Amino acid sequence: MNKNGKRYSDEFKADAMSLVKEGRSISSVAKDLGISYQSLRNWLNASRQKQDPEASRILELEA
Repeated sequence: MNKNGKRYSDEFKADAMSLVKEGRSISSVAKDLGISYQSLRNWLNASRQKQDPEASRILELEA
Protein backbone atom coordinates (compact mmCIF):
# COMPACT_ATOMS: atom_id res chain seq x y z
CA MET A 1 0.00 0.00 0.00
CA ASN A 2 1.26 3.49 -0.71
CA LYS A 3 2.01 6.12 1.93
CA ASN A 4 -1.38 7.80 2.02
CA GLY A 5 -3.29 4.52 1.96
CA LYS A 6 -5.21 5.38 -1.20
CA ARG A 7 -6.25 2.30 -3.15
CA TYR A 8 -7.69 2.17 -6.62
CA SER A 9 -10.06 -0.42 -8.02
CA ASP A 10 -8.88 -2.82 -10.70
CA GLU A 11 -11.41 -1.23 -13.05
CA PHE A 12 -9.95 2.26 -12.46
CA LYS A 13 -6.43 0.95 -13.08
CA ALA A 14 -7.53 -0.82 -16.27
CA ASP A 15 -9.23 2.33 -17.55
CA ALA A 16 -6.13 4.42 -16.83
CA MET A 17 -3.86 1.91 -18.54
CA SER A 18 -6.18 1.77 -21.55
CA LEU A 19 -5.81 5.50 -22.06
CA VAL A 20 -2.02 5.11 -22.19
CA LYS A 21 -2.26 2.13 -24.53
CA GLU A 22 -4.45 4.25 -26.83
CA GLY A 23 -1.54 6.65 -27.25
CA ARG A 24 -1.84 9.22 -24.49
CA SER A 25 1.22 9.97 -22.41
CA ILE A 26 1.55 8.62 -18.89
CA SER A 27 1.98 12.19 -17.65
CA SER A 28 -1.23 13.50 -19.18
CA VAL A 29 -3.33 10.53 -18.05
CA ALA A 30 -1.95 10.73 -14.51
CA LYS A 31 -2.60 14.47 -14.33
CA ASP A 32 -6.15 14.17 -15.71
CA LEU A 33 -7.05 11.37 -13.30
CA GLY A 34 -5.36 12.93 -10.28
CA ILE A 35 -2.94 10.07 -9.71
CA SER A 36 0.82 10.01 -9.52
CA TYR A 37 2.91 9.37 -12.61
CA GLN A 38 4.79 6.66 -10.72
CA SER A 39 1.61 4.80 -9.70
CA LEU A 40 0.42 4.63 -13.29
CA ARG A 41 3.87 3.58 -14.47
CA ASN A 42 3.95 0.83 -11.84
CA TRP A 43 0.55 -0.47 -12.96
CA LEU A 44 1.70 -0.56 -16.58
CA ASN A 45 4.91 -2.38 -15.67
CA ALA A 46 3.00 -4.92 -13.57
CA SER A 47 0.56 -5.49 -16.41
CA ARG A 48 3.39 -6.02 -18.90
CA GLN A 49 5.13 -8.40 -16.53
CA LYS A 50 1.98 -10.52 -16.20
CA GLN A 51 1.72 -10.72 -19.99
CA ASP A 52 5.39 -11.49 -20.68
CA PRO A 53 7.70 -11.84 -17.67
CA GLU A 54 10.85 -12.35 -19.75
CA ALA A 55 10.34 -9.28 -21.95
CA SER A 56 9.58 -7.17 -18.90
CA ARG A 57 12.81 -8.27 -17.23
CA ILE A 58 14.83 -7.44 -20.34
CA LEU A 59 13.32 -3.94 -20.43
CA GLU A 60 14.24 -3.44 -16.76
CA LEU A 61 17.83 -4.49 -17.39
CA GLU A 62 18.15 -2.22 -20.43
CA ALA A 63 16.85 0.83 -18.56
